[in-house]
Amino acid sequence: MKFSLIVIMSLSVFVPTSSFFLHDYLTKQINNNVHNEAQLNFALAHQNTAALTLVANQAKVGSSTWLMAKQSLAQHSAYHAYTLGLWYLAQYENLSTHTNQLVQQDSLRLLTLWLQQAIRLGSDKAVTALSRVYYQQGKLRQAKQQLTQLAELSLEAFMLRVKLAIDLGETDFIYQHASDIEQRLTATLIGQSLLAQLHKYMILTNSKKQQVINKQSFTDEVDGCMTSIQVFATRLQDLSYADDLIKQFSQKPLAPFVCFAKPLYLSKQRLQCEVNDNQAILCDEYDWQSVVGSVNTRHVALLLPKGGANVHYGILYLASDDDIDVFHHEVSHLLGFADEYPVKKQHKICLAQQESAFAHNIAVLATTYSGTRQELRQRVLKKVPWAAHIKPSTPILQTIEGKKNIWQLGTPDLFKNEVGIFLSNTCVNSAAGLSGGFAAFKASASVTQLEYFEKSFPELYLHLLSSNNGKFLMPSFHYNIAFAAYNQGAIKQANYWLAQAAKWETDSLRKAKVLAGSY
Repeated sequence: MKFSLIVIMSLSVFVPTSSFFLHDYLTKQINNNVHNEAQLNFALAHQNTAALTLVANQAKVGSSTWLMAKQSLAQHSAYHAYTLGLWYLAQYENLSTHTNQLVQQDSLRLLTLWLQQAIRLGSDKAVTALSRVYYQQGKLRQAKQQLTQLAELSLEAFMLRVKLAIDLGETDFIYQHASDIEQRLTATLIGQSLLAQLHKYMILTNSKKQQVINKQSFTDEVDGCMTSIQVFATRLQDLSYADDLIKQFSQKPLAPFVCFAKPLYLSKQRLQCEVNDNQAILCDEYDWQSVVGSVNTRHVALLLPKGGANVHYGILYLASDDDIDVFHHEVSHLLGFADEYPVKKQHKICLAQQESAFAHNIAVLATTYSGTRQELRQRVLKKVPWAAHIKPSTPILQTIEGKKNIWQLGTPDLFKNEVGIFLSNTCVNSAAGLSGGFAAFKASASVTQLEYFEKSFPELYLHLLSSNNGKFLMPSFHYNIAFAAYNQGAIKQANYWLAQAAKWETDSLRKAKVLAGSY
């Protein structure tokens, strides 16, 4: 109390009594750096801008003193609100993915609060910064809405708008502003980098020209591969990720059997897809006919921001958080391998015993047989794609105690290191299998990559793939279009696309099966 009185008395001696003149006097003293501690404290207590600025400049960035000063200044200064927002943004971006969710939310709340304050005070830079935050969060509509506040787009804002157009599938914006994009992005290195990506993935190329260029760039390679895949993605970052996946795939066991075309951009507006984190990606595949002209591969893959990876006939669906092991696993399905983990109850391969072999590694067969052992062995082996790899000395039928000439299908554990016929988990969820007396069987007793991604892909399966020579390949993606057309009652179109799919078949039996739509 005594100290405060002295400060006030000392100030009253040296400055006018009017608060207006006092404020101007203190500001002048501080700006000229001739103030004393008492004057500074008094000025801070009365939210003097010069005093707060001095403290903000001298305090350690991020300290409680710095934050106090910046928050006070940000009430009336766009610059200070913007720089405070950027500081909170940096803190948010540096948070570990393991950071408590409440901490992350609070950090996000604060950066948003101060950037919005800066926007209210007229900061165009804050508009761009907040738009970028929304973009990184996947809130594309909000990010786009932010940018509409700007009368003119800075280069940074313009680049962000281009990225938003790509991710939103707004190809009309890209084509309409193609000359501006070319001109403005060449001005800086970061702009040139984005422009290079737009050309690499043919985002700036009109669809007709794209068809010609892409087909010319991928011709001779296909002949040396068992299958070929064109990967599409709907976002710029996913196109880069697709490139990374293809590079990583080159080191995987199935690499010699697959050729990849250069990833291409596909507007999300050209497809209607249902995507949920815990459900398989599902698209209206009739829409794929609009893409056919730019594809020169048997199969296509689509990389989306989220959803469950799966293969449906000739189309592979993948999410951006799926890694190379998931990608490799899904490609194996295109090549004709079936899952060895428990599939859904109503999966078509588990509804009944197989009429004919359908995969390299799985056979769905009766669990018990009646007759002579040798005759039954020959009958069963005809249904098993890996029969040639089973030694004559390896049993595949076991006696059932108390039952004469009744046999249980399966190789005994004593021969678990041999190629045989072993129960697979594929159809364990199938009620039809339990009641119908059938189950899924596999060639190896070992747990493989077809059951757990982190496990190895057996050499045996690679031998089967080579020796079966494309026998169990999924039909081309044109078959998917035919299937979708048929389901929509467009029979004429369905037959047309079946004919297109059949062109990819060299085996007469497979060709007939495709034309009949019986896959």
